[in-house]
Amino acid sequence: MKTMRNHRQIVMILGILLTFSMVIGAGSAYAYKEPKKYDLWNKLGRGVGNIVACPMELLNQPSQMYKDGERLLPAIVGGLGKGVVYTATRAVVGVYEVATFPLPLPEGYKPIMEPEFAFPEE
Repeated sequence: MKTMRNHRQIVMILGILLTFSMVIGAGSAYAYKEPKKYDLWNKLGRGVGNIVACPMELLNQPSQMYKDGERLLPAIVGGLGKGVVYTATRAVVGVYEVATFPLPLPEGYKPIMEPEFAFPEE
């Protein structure tokens, strides 16, 4: 009986230590986020992605306005107008990035628009 009791205590202590180390490890992973480095292939992919997905802004903008607290009708009307502008802007930026992908413009191949894609990361 004593051996079984010691075994349970060891398993419990190991479980607590494992849980603690996972929590500490997960917290430190979010503590520092290295800046993303871009290259010409990222720029080309971003340009093509923005050309193809630019119409998604017609859905993204009304949805974002509604999430930000607008009532439904103003979010739809205002969001569609904003979506048309963002669609055109994203398409032009996409064409520019595809046309200039070998050139490090802007410096370091950084994105011109934020978010860099029509599908923002949550």
